[in-house]
Amino acid sequence: MSGNMDFPPAPAPTPAVGFSRAATTGDTVVIACKLPHGVKLRTFAWQMEMEPTRDGTLKEVKRARPTGEEFICRGTWVGSAGQAYNPSNPSVAELLPGGYALTHGCPKDLWDLWLEQNKDTLLVRNKIIFAYPSLPTVTKEAQDNRPVKSGLEPIDPARPADRIPGGMHRQLRMGMLEQGNNP
Repeated sequence: MSGNMDFPPAPAPTPAVGFSRAATTGDTVVIACKLPHGVKLRTFAWQMEMEPTRDGTLKEVKRARPTGEEFICRGTWVGSAGQAYNPSNPSVAELLPGGYALTHGCPKDLWDLWLEQNKDTLLVRNKIIFAYPSLPTVTKEAQDNRPVKSGLEPIDPARPADRIPGGMHRQLRMGMLEQGNNP
């Protein structure tokens, strides 16, 4: 057996998160998203279908079925190449205005339908995701909403007690529990 073996090249790895190609025709919006992993916008349509019951009869039910239209918004982790929570990197502020990742080119009609179907979710009501037609407007809104937290931010090693319920440092709480004190 010879020492020089030719192996076929390894296939290119696929990204963990897909990307949507920006729309090239029609009106578009720029989406700002504060989730680290981003979000896939999917729209649904109501359809009436017949469903069998236990007694063998059929009844008509209303079901939401995907329309097939979707758009993937970048998250802060992807939008900053993994530097989203590195405060010592000054380019993060430029990449993530106000801590939001921006995704360009979402078709406006898809965004409008998704927004109508999801207007009561915490994502929309808490301004974790929003969109506008122009980049300057989105950037201004993102900077104004800098204090908004998605709840998925990492724990700050310098202040871990900020994320513990009750604001108590974990070691202090464990010490109190070991002594029989209930905090």
